[in-house]
Amino acid sequence: MQPPADAIKAYLNLTDSQVTSLRTLQTNQRNAMQTAMNEIGTKERALRERLQAGSTDAPALGAALIEIENLRKRLQTLRDGFE
Repeated sequence: MQPPADAIKAYLNLTDSQVTSLRTLQTNQRNAMQTAMNEIGTKERALRERLQAGSTDAPALGAALIEIENLRKRLQTLRDGFE
């Protein structure tokens, strides 16, 4: 359980402007992470459909896997950037 925002503000001696900036950063992080997760889900579904359809196009399947992995790395970078 997180402490109330007012308690954190008082403990860290933050101004209203700083609290607003922190909230904006959190919102931006959440939005960026949600976008990345949605992209990962879309790419994984497309890959799964190709595989279930019996695709043997190794270069295309490999490219899709690399794309998914790059998105996962981007998601991790987003997480790390806000910790």
